[in-house]
Amino acid sequence: MKAGETLGYDLIVEEEELQTQLQRIKVQAESYEETIGQYIEMLKNTVSVSVTEGNTAQNLKAFYLETLGLKGEIQEIINMINGLTMSYQISLDEADSYLY
Repeated sequence: MKAGETLGYDLIVEEEELQTQLQRIKVQAESYEETIGQYIEMLKNTVSVSVTEGNTAQNLKAFYLETLGLKGEIQEIINMINGLTMSYQISLDEADSYLY
């Protein structure tokens, strides 16, 4: 490639914008975690008070137990996103280090 030529596109990554988006994802994840907690509590009340016998009760209890597994999973996803983002930033910094 000759001096002054480009590949036909410019890649601009604004680290501040990336951090802003990560913060937005974190806030949404916290909201999700709170909402799933409320939903689990409603299911718990329904299972223990409202629907206590029969197939519906058994199925609802099974669903409730499965739903319990969702609690805390969002934190694992956030940790994965943060790790990937940090790797991405480091790779970009290494790739464009000749510019600075």
